[in-house]
Amino acid sequence: MRLHCYQHQNFGDAPLNRWLWPQLLLGLLDDDDTRLLVGIGSLLNDGLPRAPVKVILGTGIGYGAGLPVVDKSWRVYFVRGPRTARALGLDPELGVCDAGLLVSAVTLPLTAPARAVAYMPHWYSAENGDWRAVCELADIYYIDPLGGVEKVLSEIRAAKLLITEALHGAIVADALRVPWMPVRAYKHILEVKWLDWCEALGLDYAPHRLRPLYGEGAIRKRLSRTPRWALLDRWAAGPATWAGAQVERAWAEQNAGILRRLAREARPCLSSEAALRSVTEQMLEAVDRLKGDYLGGRLN
Repeated sequence: MRLHCYQHQNFGDAPLNRWLWPQLLLGLLDDDDTRLLVGIGSLLNDGLPRAPVKVILGTGIGYGAGLPVVDKSWRVYFVRGPRTARALGLDPELGVCDAGLLVSAVTLPLTAPARAVAYMPHWYSAENGDWRAVCELADIYYIDPLGGVEKVLSEIRAAKLLITEALHGAIVADALRVPWMPVRAYKHILEVKWLDWCEALGLDYAPHRLRPLYGEGAIRKRLSRTPRWALLDRWAAGPATWAGAQVERAWAEQNAGILRRLAREARPCLSSEAALRSVTEQMLEAVDRLKGDYLGGRLN
């Protein structure tokens, strides 16, 4: 059974899938293309391969041009949440939760040094704006969503509060009982993913707003990581560059102020112990059923 996931180095895509599933499904994964394990991610769309047997474990709808056709090649053990189940016409009881919560059921990497507050942007935001510089201004620890799965896991685990634009930052934080707070700076954040997962745990998705650092009216440039007086160096490149640097710095300071205020005043999120325990038990039972079906030849 081959692992099928989005081939990107964002924490919640290939890295988390490749790290988590071999621990939960010891010996079941190989390069056999006749059966696909469709795991963590918004992969249930019209781009999903049609021919092989598809084993669905905590996957959600999203992206693509349309919804897939659920046929006899599907083996649905559970999906990311109620919205995915409704969209695909599945039994509502299959809308359990995102499988990323199962990080609490495996061996975790060592915890990084303790941090009071950490911020994790969406990977696309991280690639197109210097949020590390914003965090430096705010005196908040920056978690790079492209920084490697074990590093990100240990950093989330070490935080007392995670402010996050990345869905799987929130999911892992919730699983590890780290209070989290959703934020949103850009329209590319796919809201249905958050709503699907939050609904599964009885949570509300009400993200706090940040100022865009690129696009949507912003100047798409890297932020200055230098002190104010060092911006004078940009004058040599011309008045336009100088003005852009001033604007970039102003936006960075605005976002740093927002992050400091959120850390100080906003109410964080955390699912109830009962809700988390319930969905985790259901997911682990589904994983056990899959193992039994695999060994019993019922996935052929």
